[in-house]
Amino acid sequence: MLCLIKLDGIYKNFFKTLMLTLLTLLCMFADHFSLRFAGHGSGIKCFKCAVTIEKIYSYAKNSTSFTPLCSKFDESEEYIVDCPYSTMCLKTISTLFLQNNQQQATATRGCAPQKDTKQVFNNGQWHQEHSVQEVYEEGCRDFTENKISGPVKTHCYCRGSLCNVSSHRQQDSHLTIAVAVVYALLHRTFQV
Repeated sequence: MLCLIKLDGIYKNFFKTLMLTLLTLLCMFADHFSLRFAGHGSGIKCFKCAVTIEKIYSYAKNSTSFTPLCSKFDESEEYIVDCPYSTMCLKTISTLFLQNNQQQATATRGCAPQKDTKQVFNNGQWHQEHSVQEVYEEGCRDFTENKISGPVKTHCYCRGSLCNVSSHRQQDSHLTIAVAVVYALLHRTFQV
């Protein structure tokens, strides 16, 4: 059921205007929400795992933590970490090319390294100031350490909490397709 309103002799589709306005506001809210929690001091959450078990001691907490193995990665709470000095997550895939056209691939996940620490002299004392640098673009890039036989590393940077899951590229394409379908349906259904 459509509501048509006559304004200055022109019929406007009130429902179309309302839906497009709501869609615009929703997109603006989503952008604001992701930027607010991704880059302004609170950090984001990322999945973190390593090829070998990493033992990390925290002097502030007086405790030891372990980074779980990526070979057992299952997207559970055990793999989630806070990234107070990151606005992006990182997934690195290292591919080593072996004989007989075989290859071995390993993955690591974590917070994108964006923390910049400076020593500042203030009020007669030195102290550290931390900031978050925006040095990466979203997406994946390949790097070869040794042109002859070294592994190829693919670094994938993404924005948003827990975006460095195994199927991140697939989720991005599904979101793009979903938005395109909704737009096409709205555009086709509510044409004046």
